[in-house]
Amino acid sequence: MICALRSSLFRLRRTGLLAKILIFSVIVGILLTINTGVAYYEIFPFKRPRFLDQKFIGIAVLQLMYILPFASSVFTTSFTGNDLSFRTINNKVATGLSRVQVFLADLIVSVLATIIMFLTSVLIIFLYARFYSVRSNIRFDDLVICVLLRILIVSVAFTAFFNLLQFLFSNKFFGLVIAFAFIPALIFISGFYQDKLNQPYRYKVINEETKQEEWVLNPEYVSGTPRKILVFLSETAPFTFTDSLEAKPEKITSNVAIAAGTVVAVSTAAGIAAIKKKELS
Repeated sequence: MICALRSSLFRLRRTGLLAKILIFSVIVGILLTINTGVAYYEIFPFKRPRFLDQKFIGIAVLQLMYILPFASSVFTTSFTGNDLSFRTINNKVATGLSRVQVFLADLIVSVLATIIMFLTSVLIIFLYARFYSVRSNIRFDDLVICVLLRILIVSVAFTAFFNLLQFLFSNKFFGLVIAFAFIPALIFISGFYQDKLNQPYRYKVINEETKQEEWVLNPEYVSGTPRKILVFLSETAPFTFTDSLEAKPEKITSNVAIAAGTVVAVSTAAGIAAIKKKELS
């Protein structure tokens, strides 16, 4: 396993992907910093803000949730997809490495790349808020840490799933198309059942005869077990927590960790099964 991991890490550096993801992460961190300052704090680009606190970091980092999944899908295509398309994997197996070791090594490196992208972007945001502002009160309290952990955990789950797609399909770009289609579909579905949860239990109507206001039950309201399922999905969905800075810290990570861990475990098991059956020539 160590030999397979060393081979994957060497290929990460030799192909220039490590340098590319570092440059990309720095650019993303700068753009999110500028966007957060302009959109939420009305700070002109490159103007020195008078005061920033940890909420600035939280708002800026939340936007990573819409960037890291796309970035990880591109990385897995460039790394794992090329490994399969260019038959590099055949050379690894020919040297005595098992298919399972090759798969796990690629998965670990893909997850590592996602973590590097995440930490680098967060570091840029933190350095701006901490040292560029006239005065700052930066504190990584429980709430901000929970938001950071949630984004990182969910991003790792995305990476594991996208890595699986590369082993399921012979064409690496087809796997990328599926990944790119999956993300907006998930955003749409998340918004759909979030709207269901936001339906009120009852609402007021005007009685046409008496002209008085009356309360009537809302037929669109979801109750019972279906509502419990929707609540769980809402708490674990990656794109329905833009208000997490106002939520309770303990509500952010527990169910998310369970859901993300399940995705990683299932994706890993399916990937191992896929590479065992895959024809290598």
